[in-house]
Amino acid sequence: MFRKRSLRVGGVAVLALALVVGAILPASAAPSDPGRWPLTGERSGQVVRRPALAIKVDNASSARPQVGLEYADLVWEQLTEAGMTRFVAVYHSRIPDAVLPVRSARPVDISIVRPLNGVFAASGAQPRFLDMIRDAGIQGLYNDRGHPGFFRTPYRVLPNNVVGQPHVLLSQARAGLSAPPPAQFRHATAAGRGTASLHGRRAPQIEARMSPIQRTVWDWDAESRTYLRSNGTRPSYSYTEVRHAAANVVVLDVEVVEQFELPTTVLDRRWGPATVASGGRQITGIWYKPSVTEPIRLIGPGGGDILLEPGATWVNLRPRDPNQPTQHFRDVPASDQFTNYIHWLADQGISTGWPDMTFRPSEPVERQAMAAFLYRAFQPTGFQAPGRASFTDVNRGGQFFFYIEWLADAEIATGWPDRTFRPGQSIERQAMAAFLYRAAGSPEFEAPDEPTFSDVPRTDRFFFYIEWLADTGITTGWPDGTFRPLAPVERQAMAAFLHRASAQGLLG
Repeated sequence: MFRKRSLRVGGVAVLALALVVGAILPASAAPSDPGRWPLTGERSGQVVRRPALAIKVDNASSARPQVGLEYADLVWEQLTEAGMTRFVAVYHSRIPDAVLPVRSARPVDISIVRPLNGVFAASGAQPRFLDMIRDAGIQGLYNDRGHPGFFRTPYRVLPNNVVGQPHVLLSQARAGLSAPPPAQFRHATAAGRGTASLHGRRAPQIEARMSPIQRTVWDWDAESRTYLRSNGTRPSYSYTEVRHAAANVVVLDVEVVEQFELPTTVLDRRWGPATVASGGRQITGIWYKPSVTEPIRLIGPGGGDILLEPGATWVNLRPRDPNQPTQHFRDVPASDQFTNYIHWLADQGISTGWPDMTFRPSEPVERQAMAAFLYRAFQPTGFQAPGRASFTDVNRGGQFFFYIEWLADAEIATGWPDRTFRPGQSIERQAMAAFLYRAAGSPEFEAPDEPTFSDVPRTDRFFFYIEWLADTGITTGWPDGTFRPLAPVERQAMAAFLHRASAQGLLG
């Protein structure tokens, strides 16, 4: 029996009938024009006969800038753990030489990749996820399984140092996967003829809040006729300093459930509100995915298909409740004075704790960990680690080599006269003050005549840095009026210091 209901989307009533049985909204595959690239709708002299390649790419702050995203025909942004997001970048019309950083697969990737009838590449995944991908009929290639087409670069740190080589990956496509992919969305046949461009309302900016810490923003650029992407207020660039841009931005409100101990997006046999932005305008409708093997259909207010502009499309799978908590640690009680700071640190990707879900808040911060914290907090761009280590006690292949070399290159730390860095040594509170000041760009500051803390006299060599730290409100010291400059910095205190620096606008 048919059921009928009216769905309100952006003030427009969209009639949705019996979605579960597909009686009124049947599956409607987007047609493929042999003279156009199927994933972008752009004209081509001859569409190359090759399958689509989907690659899993990270979007944590420590993963930026990414390599190769600007070549993708389709990019899907999805929520992962700790409030961070990852991409599934789909390549067909243009194949880059490299994609970085390749990360692990998640269950929702099956719903995205299966309709492409192509190849999927990831660094790896939990064994049960790999089984699910295989059982869905997807050819998966994984770095962890030793498949050709991956290598680790010494210029990035774990886990964001896996490089994918798309040409090598595509060369392994199994028999029967040589055909171009079916179109995933319907495109207009000429620029300016997309549904949003013709019938939408003006949309200079589109925002998709993915979680409390990830706000994806798209700003219309009339000169390039594209939407330009930002992570919050920070423009999103590739490693080659190309701004990430899309002819079409599609925002789908989706259900995210707690499954497999992870936030898991559910798409198959689901539907919900959709926003499509093209040509500086947006239109609202609904999205509908009939099954795992079929692509998503975008339906406009009148019940017809929404046509996209020719060009690249980015899809945000926006959780219906993007404000849900994103990170908790077993050893950080809700009543602790540092709880909010620690969860913020994790949400920003600066530190996610240990695999046993502990943060170990009272442990001292090692100098090598401090280097990583500062790099992730300040998010510098364009740094490449040298071929030779600057310090005799820092191994070039070590986990913290990249961060320590950045610290030295930025003149935040110079190490000791014997050319050591002493990476495993706890960092003192006075040294932390100096590091933070230099990482913030050495802002102008005039130290007071009278010391703020009784144990930091004006003659102390760290007096200036500690006074700056107090003046900005990053530290207040102890109730007894001391700063305790030689005491090691605890991990919970480091979380508070960085949070306060962020609140003062000093990060990035």
